[in-house]
Amino acid sequence: LTPTPTAAQVYAHVCGAQVLLTAARWQRAEAEAFAEPLIVHRPSMESTSAGGESDIVSVRHEVEGAARIEVVAYKPSEDGSGTILRLVEKHGASGMVTIRVPGQATVGSVDLMEADAERPGLEWKPESSEARFPIRPFEIVSLRFGR
Repeated sequence: LTPTPTAAQVYAHVCGAQVLLTAARWQRAEAEAFAEPLIVHRPSMESTSAGGESDIVSVRHEVEGAARIEVVAYKPSEDGSGTILRLVEKHGASGMVTIRVPGQATVGSVDLMEADAERPGLEWKPESSEARFPIRPFEIVSLRFGR
């Protein structure tokens, strides 16, 4: 895909599709709404299951501050020792995130290869299966939950 030299507008190529960009004409929400159909399936916090359709776990989250998180993975860990929840802050803001995953007894931070990693500020409340941690702009956070 290439823009035509006679085009009066500027074109950007995103994921093999042309997205028209006009300087300051689109608000951020309008641009996201336009781009949404171009995105392949993104898992929902409410409908994601790490154990198959027969074992759906409702994962709840809250964010304090301007951060906006997206769940990009909720799956069994590669070594079978738990469930991996991977989040991304996608709007360049920071905040405090609270995640509730019912039925989990432990939580720990892991890197993208699922090796144990240090996560300053990670708090775990086993009685409510609630993890709380700070998130930075554009940060990827991976947590391993265990029963």
